[in-house]
Amino acid sequence: MQLPLDVAPSVTHVDSLDSFRAAVNSSFVPLQVDSEDSGPFQATLSAAGADGIVFTEVKARPQLVQRTPETIETGGSGYYKVSLLLSGTGFLTQDGREIVMQPADLSFYDTSRPYSLLFNENFRNLIMMFPKDRLEFPTILTDALTAVSLREQHDLAKAVAPFIAQASPQLPQLPAIARTKLAHTSLELINTMRSAILDVESNPRNPHELLLQKIYAHINTNLGSSELTPSSI
Repeated sequence: MQLPLDVAPSVTHVDSLDSFRAAVNSSFVPLQVDSEDSGPFQATLSAAGADGIVFTEVKARPQLVQRTPETIETGGSGYYKVSLLLSGTGFLTQDGREIVMQPADLSFYDTSRPYSLLFNENFRNLIMMFPKDRLEFPTILTDALTAVSLREQHDLAKAVAPFIAQASPQLPQLPAIARTKLAHTSLELINTMRSAILDVESNPRNPHELLLQKIYAHINTNLGSSELTPSSI
């Protein structure tokens, strides 16, 4: 399973748990979603992104979301997720750790291993999802930060969280090239924050890889333009 390079802004309203499951699986990676809430199930997913970096705000009723060995087998193991809880309370479990997710806190998890998210009340959660190779750290370092409160790890998280919270709602109104720049800025802030938490310098990415990424972004942004030519690429 591979997300597209660019995600056109979209808003999806659902009024049943089955519809929500389908929307979640198409927006993220295969997941198991259950709810014991007795009320009518309603949810809204608002998504936008660029260059493989996708922001999705989920507003929904109480539920349990699980990334199980069975869902992992069906695909989607190549991503990291960063969650910013906007309202409500949640519980994130991965790699033997569990945290209570509070509003304005950032948390991090890996789609290649099982995890669970439990929400016992109505909530709003902003998820930033991107390919694992976009983080400039070895896996052994990033694994140490799954299911921990990033705000408790370093004060820089307190600055990154408001930026992401305010940037995400602006994405749908922006042209593709501006969405790409804002998405890259958000990811760079995540890299900077993690570097501060881990107290290590991030490794510069291969310049050929960076150039190829820029080429893909340019092509994707200008697909409908008559100015997209071999010379412009």
